[in-house]
Amino acid sequence: MTRPKIVLLNEDNARQGFFERAQYEAVVRHLPEELRPVVQFAYITGWRVNREVLSLEWRQVDFKSGEVQLEPGTTKNGEGRTFPFTRDLRAQLECEHAEHERLKKQGTVVPWVFFRMVAKGRGGEKRPKQITSFIKAFKTACIRAGCPGRIPHDLRRSAVRNLEQAGILVASP
Repeated sequence: MTRPKIVLLNEDNARQGFFERAQYEAVVRHLPEELRPVVQFAYITGWRVNREVLSLEWRQVDFKSGEVQLEPGTTKNGEGRTFPFTRDLRAQLECEHAEHERLKKQGTVVPWVFFRMVAKGRGGEKRPKQITSFIKAFKTACIRAGCPGRIPHDLRRSAVRNLEQAGILVASP
């Protein structure tokens, strides 16, 4: 019995989307206030928005050592990852942590770094809720910023490119 030879088609599904600094800043300006830190964090670190950024908890942020950690099993390849604070990242996380501490003093412990305040019903008391998606707001911000068609994963590619250009990452062959 002979096996048929199957010719595979070449796949060319590599995306090419990147944000230039001015485009990224314009998108951030057009986002709702509570979503800006998410996009800023993703642009700096290059972490995957849905799986790594939105699920980030304060227990993974170490101000003393100056790094943010993803635990093994929480990344796409299953390996843990650590990202050292940059000046901008530290400033952003300190700002987010101040809000975390403010709510904690009021008796509300919020484990997530990125959350939004949501009312239960019309006019109800607002409570923190984890941000699980923001694609509609992101797409709208991109259109208003003059760069339609961008996706959150473009932030990852942009961060990697920025880190390579700064000599922090070495591009793989």
